[in-house]
Amino acid sequence: MGRPEKPVSTPNRSLARLAEWLRSARKDAGLTYAEMAERTVVARWTLQRATTGERIPRLPVVEAYARACGASVSMAQRLWRAARFEERRRTGQSRISEVPAPELVREPADLVAALQHLYYKSGALPFAEMERRAGGHGRLPHSAVFRMVKGLGMLQQDQLIPYLQVCGVPESEHARWMGAWTRAWRVRQLQRERWGETTYKKVAVAQPLYYVGPEGELRYRKPFAHYTPDVSEPTSIFADTPEQKRLTVHVDMPHQALKWLEQESTG
Repeated sequence: MGRPEKPVSTPNRSLARLAEWLRSARKDAGLTYAEMAERTVVARWTLQRATTGERIPRLPVVEAYARACGASVSMAQRLWRAARFEERRRTGQSRISEVPAPELVREPADLVAALQHLYYKSGALPFAEMERRAGGHGRLPHSAVFRMVKGLGMLQQDQLIPYLQVCGVPESEHARWMGAWTRAWRVRQLQRERWGETTYKKVAVAQPLYYVGPEGELRYRKPFAHYTPDVSEPTSIFADTPEQKRLTVHVDMPHQALKWLEQESTG
């Protein structure tokens, strides 16, 4: 019989719940780590470290652990995502507290902010891993996810469902998100109609449009553009937060496009 395991000690409460759940699953299965390793492609020491609470294990390790014990893989995934999200919030990497619900999405910026929040809440998997889990190259290109997470563009319609699936969104909620995508896309098409295909090029957001709230949380805000006449070259428009944090929106569009953007953003 092996030595008793040390108590889990971590400031991340979600990670502690994950570690305790993994330990309980192994105990219920009556397996040693060596026996579990024989059932997976994961080394016994990697499986054992997954339960210490010292650091968050990789998702494939957690999934392999659950399968070896005959435990719920979906539960393991939910606990892992919660641990990752709490870790990012605790370290200040992801402090988003207010994003529009799918029903409230009206503009491309709204949709991007909501999908960014979903990305971090689901554990912020590496982009290449998301592409692999979506079924390989083409269904959810890692470059498309990268651009969306960085605030540089929208996902295409056929990329939305694979993205939601990888993020663990239940199928019953997919229609809400598809409706949000449709509304945002219509606004995008309206922008193109107003600006014209020959004049509209892009509005690339250098950073997600968030600001720091009174308690240090990161809050979502819609884009704000100062009116700049006679634009003939790419220009930078700055948006000041109450804390004077400067967020940059790089634009390459004519005078009328800037005026329309200001009206829509401040309306």
